[in-house]
Amino acid sequence: MDRIKPNIKLAFKKWRYRRTETVYVVECSPALRELLLSKERIYVGWHVATVEDFIKVVCCTKCQMYGHAVKQCKAAIDTCGRCGNYGHTRSVAVILT
Repeated sequence: MDRIKPNIKLAFKKWRYRRTETVYVVECSPALRELLLSKERIYVGWHVATVEDFIKVVCCTKCQMYGHAVKQCKAAIDTCGRCGNYGHTRSVAVILT
């Protein structure tokens, strides 16, 4: 582990599984990524960690389409994230049902 410390950078961490598990997302070189992905698990201190790619998918909360966020959205009206109808948001759909 001491060999790879200089070549790895913590990007961010987030909770998973009802806040019982912490996910650490790191940035590293392509060669180090391949090495880490080839292992079933790695040991970090006294902890065992699984390694997998992190793929961030951006979904707009206004039009519910992938690939952009609300700031870049060109949709004229809102699309509900719960029922898929136009003209209202998810919070209104919860009240309507």
